[in-house]
Formats: sequence, C-alpha cells, structure tokens
Amino acid sequence: MKKRFNSAIILLIALILASCGGNQQNFNIQQSTDNKYAQGFEIITETDGYTIKLLSPWMDNYSTTFTYRLTTNDTAQHSNTMENQVVPIPVKRVAIMSTTHLAMIAALNETHSVVGISESRYVYDSLFWKIYEQNGISDIGYENSIDVEKILELKPDAIFVYGLSQGISQTFHRIVKMGVPVVFVSEFNETTPLAKLEWLRFMGCFYDKLDIADSIISYKVETYNQYKEIASQVKTRPTVLTGLPWKDIWNISGGNTFTAALISDAGGEYIYSHLNQKVNYQLGIEEVFLHAGNADFWINTGIANSLSDISMTDKRFVEFKAFANKKVFNNNKRQNSIGGNDYLESGIVSPEIILKDLISILHPELIEEHELYYYKQLE
Repeated sequence: MKKRFNSAIILLIALILASCGGNQQNFNIQQSTDNKYAQGFEIITETDGYTIKLLSPWMDNYSTTFTYRLTTNDTAQHSNTMENQVVPIPVKRVAIMSTTHLAMIAALNETHSVVGISESRYVYDSLFWKIYEQNGISDIGYENSIDVEKILELKPDAIFVYGLSQGISQTFHRIVKMGVPVVFVSEFNETTPLAKLEWLRFMGCFYDKLDIADSIISYKVETYNQYKEIASQVKTRPTVLTGLPWKDIWNISGGNTFTAALISDAGGEYIYSHLNQKVNYQLGIEEVFLHAGNADFWINTGIANSLSDISMTDKRFVEFKAFANKKVFNNNKRQNSIGGNDYLESGIVSPEIILKDLISILHPELIEEHELYYYKQLE
C-alpha cells in the first residue's frame, strides 16, 4: 500500500510538470534586489534575467505601473502593450531621449550602443561626439515630433524615453506595436541625489550589468556620505539662492528636491526650504527680491557667464548681497560651444563631485585645494 501511495505521488508530480512544459528549467528562481534610495522602480532577478516594476513612469503620476521582463532568452516573444514589455538582453543598439540616459549608459561603458538620440546639440560627452563623427548617430526628433520612421529604420533593441507629458503616449504605443520596446526612465521623480544615482541599477539591467552598476553606486555613495559627514560639522550654514528669472518669472526649486538636498548636505541653508514640495514653483520676480536679496550665496544662475550677464537681466540684482560680495557661482563650467552642459548630463551619476564642489563653495576651509569641476565663480 505504501509503495502504491508513493507511486501515485510520483505520477501526480509528473503530471504537474508535464502541464507546465515537462521541464524544470522553465521554472524561474526569483529574488528581489532592493534599492536603498530610489523609490520609482523594483528589480526582481530571474534565472534568465530580470523583471523590473516601474512604479512611476509619468511625472507626478503614480497610478500606473509598467513591467519590463528582461530576458537572455532569444526566443522570447515580443509584447505589443506599453504596460507589459519583453526586452531581450543585453541590449546592443539603443535610442535615447535624454542626455541623462547617455550619462548612465556611459557610466556602464556602453556609449557605443547608442544609435539614435533626441537633440544631440545638448550632449556634452566627448566620446559620444567621437562616435557621432565616425559612425553617425541619428537624430530621432523631440517629444511630439519624434521621428517614428527613423526609429524603426535604426532597429534599436530598445528606446529609452521619459514621461514628462502623457500627451505623447500614443506615439510610444505606436512604436511598441511596431516591435521596438519603449522603456521609461523616470529618475526625475526622485528627490535626492543618491536616489537619482541609483537609477544606474535600472539601466544596468538592460545591459546585463547590474553587478557593475552596484559597484559603481557603492563607491559613489560611500564618497558622497564622507563629504556629507564633513559638511555636517559646520557651525554656521550660509543661505543660498538658486536660479535666474525668465520673463519676470523665477522658477524656484521646492524644498524637497535634488537641488535643495545638495545644498543641505553641503552645509548650506536653502532660502526656499520652507516650500516643502518636490515640484518647482513659479514666483514673481518682485517676491524673490523681497525674500532672497540677503542670501549669502547665489548658484545655478541659468545661462549667465558673468556678473554683468546677471545685472543686464535686471539692474536691481547688483543690490543682492551675494552679487555685491561676488558669491555667485554657476554650474556651467563644463559646457561646450553648442550648449551641452555636463552638469545636466553626467551630474546625475556624479553627485559626489557636485557635493564636493558645493562644500568647497560654501565652506572652502573644509576642502582645501579643490578645483571646481562643474561650477565656476562668476566675475
């Protein structure tokens, strides 16, 4: 009886395996790899790749979740829905919509994989331009003017996009249905430098380089936190104003943003930290005059390359304390002749360098003999 019972169990197991394909290799072993800082995505490792849950594809819209099944299985079937896509990895040919995507790809030593880009004139990376001149990298248009035919002609393994506006979703749906995976990269929804940096893990999965991405991040996080600890010892925190008005409107970063976090970690007090939101505010120029004229430092001053550029915007700026004391610094030291700004590009994967710059600006006594990398003092 016992032998017959055991035989029945074996037969039952065999039937279950047969109903699932009859091969145990079809079963994936899943393991979650948690982020320490980023909140916009989750990674689950599989035996043949990864499953990525994208929790916030669109700006400030958390009602939609996209799933990317990344697999080394060449026979995996393409999905024609934007919400659930299958992407064979590692990708070898990609198109990108943002220079921040390029920075992540470059950090993984995969710049040569880029075959299409949106508005190349904003790119700073010298290796990109070398490849551009030698092999040709196509322009694929911009937002609502995306060149779908060009993208299909390039035959990329994926196109990396950003979701600032849902008005473009129909174009993305069309591209997916034509066989090209559309991958949203939503690091812009994160509010801290280390959270944005951690999106390198997201990109690393598509190149099957998650371990390399984690090694890079580990080093940069350790370095960032070392500088942050140095700055935390300061006894006084100078006040900091950011930005420059455009047509009498001043775009001010909220107090829960990338910029505000960097200023705080560098030992400064952001003048608008009380606006405890992660969005930018549009303030009238008169309001900023009243509130921020006594700020000790003034940084991130748009396209200004000199103090005269600022005073030409509005003569009253010469009365600002930071202007009068020549404590004005802009993040455009690394900018090429056609407008590519490296702060806006590689800064996302180099927060430790930005932080070191800001500490050197706000507390030069803490970091001696540091030559500013992204920033320059306006004269």
